[in-house]
Amino acid sequence: MQISQKAFKFEECYELLKDQPKFSLRTTNIFDSGASSQSTGTATPRSPTPFNWDSDLPTDTDSPSPIPRPPGRKAEKKKGKRMVESSELASIVEETRNFNSFYREAEERRNQATERKIEIREKDHKLKARLEEDRIMAMDLTTLNETQHFYFMCRQNEILQKRGYKQ
Repeated sequence: MQISQKAFKFEECYELLKDQPKFSLRTTNIFDSGASSQSTGTATPRSPTPFNWDSDLPTDTDSPSPIPRPPGRKAEKKKGKRMVESSELASIVEETRNFNSFYREAEERRNQATERKIEIREKDHKLKARLEEDRIMAMDLTTLNETQHFYFMCRQNEILQKRGYKQ
């Protein structure tokens, strides 16, 4: 591996980022000054020496990083899919029971309203039928022709039998 003799072009970036937590715990290799290699004319690599920019902070090998690492995508998914705690589960069960009881009560009210509507319709139908029967019973059969007279006479007999009268 050859190290070039070019100057470092990103000094401004280095000055901005050197104090950031991501870079503060890492050690950096500082190379010797290039005076000896320039005098000989050969391009030999300089010997690396470890250097810690913030000596009061521990290095990577001393202890784990004081800044906690954020969880990854898989950990977030597992956290979302984790089992709910018993207290949360109890509250969910209670809410479900309340909803079910509310739903049953509403269903019961709808059923009662439907039954009342059916009863009202039946009473209305019976009333209309009774009025029609009363009209037929009150009809004057003397003004009708023979066929109509026979039809309404049979209907009057059916009505009387239905009401419990014998002929």
